[in-house]
Amino acid sequence: MKILVVEDSPSIRTVIKYIVENEGWDLTEAVSHEEASTVFDRAKEFDLVIVDHGSQKLDGLEVLRQLQNIGYQGKSIVISLDDRERFIEEAKGLGISGWLHKPFTNEHFCRAVDHAMGEALLGKKTA
Repeated sequence: MKILVVEDSPSIRTVIKYIVENEGWDLTEAVSHEEASTVFDRAKEFDLVIVDHGSQKLDGLEVLRQLQNIGYQGKSIVISLDDRERFIEEAKGLGISGWLHKPFTNEHFCRAVDHAMGEALLGKKTA
């Protein structure tokens, strides 16, 4: 499985990288909206896009909007500290496949991916 993670926090990216590599999935990382836009031309390669929302440097929902505008139809998960109902409804309106509230555990991350992909991926080695 190929995953794009757009996250500005080095510590969160490190945790995600550890989990993704442990599961045997392929990871492409972007630190900012600008960096993510450099891989938009490859967007259809990704099975899953995971975006951070809520930082000053990164609007994950805007990243998802731009991906959808260029034809990305894959799965997506939003990671955020924001749990306001208005924000969650806006994210759902974009058709997100899952939600992770910070902080999260490795198990929560794998369950969110499992739920988003609709497969029993937890604990499996897949490519």
